Amino acid sequence: MEKQDFINKYWQDAVNASLNTGIFPIVILAESADESEWGESELTKEVNNFLGLKSTQSWEESGG
Repeated sequence: MEKQDFINKYWQDAVNASLNTGIFPIVILAESADESEWGESELTKEVNNFLGLKSTQSWEESGG
């Protein structure tokens, strides 16, 4: 995916994710671009994981 296409496609998602967090949307978008290799990583393509977040069973059980 071209960088501008990534920005255009995910900008609103970054804005939505930033609401009530104090984190600027551009920071979320930049981090997701870095972690996902601009949307090209296998993890991103297979399971829509853009930030490299991982959880454990205890996190899932707590409702994390």
